[in-house]
Amino acid sequence: MKKISPNPRINLGITVFILVLIFFQTHITEEWNHIFLLIMPLIFGILTHSKLTALTLSSRKYWVLLLLFLPFILHFGSNVYWLRLGIHYWIFWCLAAMIWLDEVYPFAEKYLVYFISFSSLILVSNGLWWSPFAQKSIWEATEKWEYLPGKSIFLTPQQVLQLKVIKNQMPDESPSIVLAAYRIPGIPYLLGKTIPISPGFWDKTHLENYFPKGIQESVLLYYPLDELPAGEYGKIILIPDFDE
Repeated sequence: MKKISPNPRINLGITVFILVLIFFQTHITEEWNHIFLLIMPLIFGILTHSKLTALTLSSRKYWVLLLLFLPFILHFGSNVYWLRLGIHYWIFWCLAAMIWLDEVYPFAEKYLVYFISFSSLILVSNGLWWSPFAQKSIWEATEKWEYLPGKSIFLTPQQVLQLKVIKNQMPDESPSIVLAAYRIPGIPYLLGKTIPISPGFWDKTHLENYFPKGIQESVLLYYPLDELPAGEYGKIILIPDFDE
């Protein structure tokens, strides 16, 4: 029986289809950068299929193994989705692939460098300009906001408007220290205030642990992600959703 040779185009199409399928199956947050993480196992699969023996004979195989497992070791103990943080460890897999290619396909190493450089440019541009974490695109920040004398930052018009609304609700003789709950440490900072004890409070339990005898601050900025501990409070300022 005549042996049928695999069609490279069909193999490539199947590979791309599987990669896209895995990407959408693992896409649980707004971030999409884990596509670059998924590409790396594809590269390692190709190298394993063709040149695994060459690597096992290399004196640098232990460096490759270390770099392959390092992302998982560094992530150990974290409760955050691995594919969400994995992009921070992506460089270790890139270094492993470069060492492996240098052993078996030295001429192809430069193409991997091109891929890493271009991918890094996309990732940095996306993270700084197009989609900053939990923020709008940076070019939408057109309003200058002075949070301390001589110190200012550019924010979106909606953010400036909402900061003004919050500031107008502050007492006339507003204290320099205010309490902020929950997960809004940036708002007091933008109002020129500081938060006592901790830079931020995650939930009710977190707040109770830091204030076992009750809260004594006269002003509380409250973003209602969780209930407030029982007790007597001074002025409570409800924080609106900045996405509205």
